[in-house]
Amino acid sequence: MELINKSRLPLEVTTSLDKSGREHLLLVAKETYRFSSDSAPVRVEQSRPIAYTDIFVGEPGVSAPLYESDFATTKRRCDVIVDATAHAPDGRPVKQLDVSVRVGSFEKQLLVVGDRVWQQGIFRVTSSEPQPFTSMPIHYGHAFGGSPQHGETGQKETYLANPVGRGYCSDPRADIVGQMPLPNTEDPERRLTSPNSRARPFALGPIGRHWHPRSVCAGTYDARWREFAFPLLPEDFHEAFFQVAPPDQQIDFIQGGEPVVLRHLVPGEPLVTFQLPRPQLTLRLLYTSHRAIELSPVVDTVFIEPEAKLFTLVYRATLPLARRGLFDVGMVVAGPVCKRWWQSKVFGTEDCGCDGDNDKDEETEPQPGAPAFLTAGQGLEP
Repeated sequence: MELINKSRLPLEVTTSLDKSGREHLLLVAKETYRFSSDSAPVRVEQSRPIAYTDIFVGEPGVSAPLYESDFATTKRRCDVIVDATAHAPDGRPVKQLDVSVRVGSFEKQLLVVGDRVWQQGIFRVTSSEPQPFTSMPIHYGHAFGGSPQHGETGQKETYLANPVGRGYCSDPRADIVGQMPLPNTEDPERRLTSPNSRARPFALGPIGRHWHPRSVCAGTYDARWREFAFPLLPEDFHEAFFQVAPPDQQIDFIQGGEPVVLRHLVPGEPLVTFQLPRPQLTLRLLYTSHRAIELSPVVDTVFIEPEAKLFTLVYRATLPLARRGLFDVGMVVAGPVCKRWWQSKVFGTEDCGCDGDNDKDEETEPQPGAPAFLTAGQGLEP
């Protein structure tokens, strides 16, 4: 298979298997923009690279995830992920700060609080006074959760919805919870009031693969799976596992024009607003039989980096393959190309010699008997 990438975007083509063992063609591309409140977003020359592995804030697997590998087979909705830090207005220290994010239909407000610990009061365990801060990272390492160690036994009990957080303790006795750190990010409408409280982990990053409830979607890997399904996915695997954002950060696929509002997340700018651009990536596929189809990639991940004033759109297209898999695919073309050059590839005739670079060439009428240009999913080879 030949890959012609005229999009100037990082792009990868690979295959993946669904739980039935059916092979799928998977195409992933990334487009990065610089944003400001004064003008429309501008695409940068070097987009963020394709992520081949998961990226963490600290040690992999035991710290908060920052970004997940781009090679999810499919997503039913668009994940919105924000690598965020709260910034106090004018750089003046504050003890707590309201921050918020809006992307299209998704809107989330968080209360960011300075460092605190549980301490023994006269009658009960209470929170210490928050320490002032000018900036505070917003990730699940600073949200409610954790795996506290219990006394001299050294036993740990993990909060499955966020094992890397802080503030969770299954045994709220004062001698155990004393000086235990509290979360820095909270739901402003459901605050943590005592060691007995249970709060929803509140952040803006991705959910870990092994965290609850996402892990439930991964399916059951038991003796029956080992005997009848291995190495395929289990029968109860659900595609929702591929969604890396919490449900309230999942929106419809990006169409362009969705408003973005960032409050207290951009250094020196308390409020930043802009609109997402219209997705523009075009993909064409040519089978070895010279049947051609046009794929319709969707933007199923928006990754915002307020510190750098950047955001990235992740394009994804999947196509089920026939029994011969990639051997049936002759060429994949990404981005605008010369119409005459493309038609020469489809018809198997001599091309115009431009290597596909003359994308402003006028479109010619298809010749009688020319292979039809089909939408994704209609071009399966027998």
